[in-house]
Amino acid sequence: MPRPLGTELTMNRNTGAGFSSPAWTHIRGLQDVKLNIQPAAMVKSSDRSVNVDTEVPTRYKVEVDATAFWNGGTGLTALRAAFLNATPIELAVLYGPAATSKKGVRAEWAVTQFPIDFPLGDNQKIAIKLQPHADYTNAPLFYTDATTTAGTAETISTKKIGAAAAVCASGGTPIGAAMDIKLGLQPGALIDSSDRDSLFDVVKPTRFKFEPEFSFLWNPANAQLMSLYTAATTNAPIELYILDGAYATSGSWGVHSDWAINGFPIDAKLKDGQQVTVKLTPHGDGTVAPIFYTVP
Repeated sequence: MPRPLGTELTMNRNTGAGFSSPAWTHIRGLQDVKLNIQPAAMVKSSDRSVNVDTEVPTRYKVEVDATAFWNGGTGLTALRAAFLNATPIELAVLYGPAATSKKGVRAEWAVTQFPIDFPLGDNQKIAIKLQPHADYTNAPLFYTDATTTAGTAETISTKKIGAAAAVCASGGTPIGAAMDIKLGLQPGALIDSSDRDSLFDVVKPTRFKFEPEFSFLWNPANAQLMSLYTAATTNAPIELYILDGAYATSGSWGVHSDWAINGFPIDAKLKDGQQVTVKLTPHGDGTVAPIFYTVP
């Protein structure tokens, strides 16, 4: 019997009439996907009946880790919306294409990580993490797909390139010296909400934690870079937009805030320029509160 390839594992949204009549639509743009199934606990059960330590597995812990090229497509945008709103998203992660009786896990998931990297010379990359959401309507389950109707396939979307992303100062002026950019997005906390209603461990995300950073070659003649240096050496807030596209382009999306400079290291290698990697944290004394921002 042929062994399935890694590319055959699918992550699917339910675009059907409801839970009892699913129609699975494969999410485009995914690269590596890892479905991790393990016991939520191992209960020590050693006794005098055997001369070997024993354990009994109990409950289940399932997680999905996936990487993707950010494309603004329907599936990845739905995952982003679930992250931004901390709401469940129903997905079936299957060991093969849907509608072929493949096994896997079906759940209403919490998106517990959605960081985006904007490397200067590559595509925009996302690292996604999923865990069963505590606010489910239908409990998580090990699932064998029995659907006969496939969902409408997603339209192919253009993969966004890292060079299109931007760090912009107040008013939307881009900082052209920016090189690699990272927009770290994750919950500020995950509440372990596991109880006896489900055999699966579940979580509830709360608040947000933003940890963006970007690099540039130090140039004291550049007024924008000097403003970053001033903020770093005075602990003052600095207003910045970090976007997946130009500030002038409608639909560009990211985070807008007054930021504290949480690091201003200069790496001065013998055979290279002076490279700075600025780390940012929303400033507690800022007048611009951190928000997710879409250019109108």
